[in-house]
Amino acid sequence: MKSAKSVCPLCEMIFTQELFNTSMFPAKKPGEMYDPIPHHDRNGDNCPDCNAAEGEYHEEGCDWETCPVCGGQLLSCGHRDIVLTGQGKNE
Repeated sequence: MKSAKSVCPLCEMIFTQELFNTSMFPAKKPGEMYDPIPHHDRNGDNCPDCNAAEGEYHEEGCDWETCPVCGGQLLSCGHRDIVLTGQGKNE
């Protein structure tokens, strides 16, 4: 049996219903910003691109940053303009 599909109202990308029902969705109202996702590595390693430690936020433009809207790569997914930057960054 195939999974039901849903469409993101912001970018029109198609997702499985299971992903659409995660905490990333439903999408916020137009104009609202999403909080960035802190770095997480199952081995506790720093980000190989921007060197963010576990729990720190990635540097702007990092190749490894995950999009809080679609779960893809923030650098290339098209949601960059609706994700806050520098939130909670450890100094």
